[in-house]
Amino acid sequence: MARLTEPEKQRIRAALSGIAARTGAELLVVTARACDRYAFPPLLAATLVALLAPLPIWWFALIDDPLTAYAVQLGAFIAVAGLLQWPPLLRLILPHHIRRAHAHRLAHDLFHRFMMAGARKNGAVLLFVADFERHVEVLADHRVHGEVADGTWARIVAAFTAEIGSGAAGAILAAVEAIGAELTRHLPRAEGEPPAHEHLIEL
Repeated sequence: MARLTEPEKQRIRAALSGIAARTGAELLVVTARACDRYAFPPLLAATLVALLAPLPIWWFALIDDPLTAYAVQLGAFIAVAGLLQWPPLLRLILPHHIRRAHAHRLAHDLFHRFMMAGARKNGAVLLFVADFERHVEVLADHRVHGEVADGTWARIVAAFTAEIGSGAAGAILAAVEAIGAELTRHLPRAEGEPPAHEHLIEL
């Protein structure tokens, strides 16, 4: 998922502003390039390759000089560690459940901070999108959960997943509008109540 362009951000913010005018609940949208640096897996993979590299060298007697063999090991370590800095390759060696766990943990941490940052008496919802982890999640506080039907967030996530291939901005905007429709239906803004704040954050 490429970074959102300024026009795309403006479209999303405009949608958030429209939602804020109709509901007292607050909607936070966060997009993240990656939820962790994932420094350990590339180093572990590079170490294993470097340790195994001498086996064919000695087995087939390709190199007799220990210093040359050591240089091959070192080169293998550097090459593998460097290659695995490329996100598509790193994603291949990281199990899905590990990537999901990192994204899930960051989403909950951000939502907790958001809730602690102010009194969200009218409810709050987080739409969290993690690019590297290929993960999207919707979190809501107890006020919103008590109003919205079970399975609503799962349907929105499924629709996002189906639409992401056509563009991240369009998928995010559709999810924002779907969440906004639920908040407007169940938690409309009371007369005289100030509009909720809009939140769009890129990590």
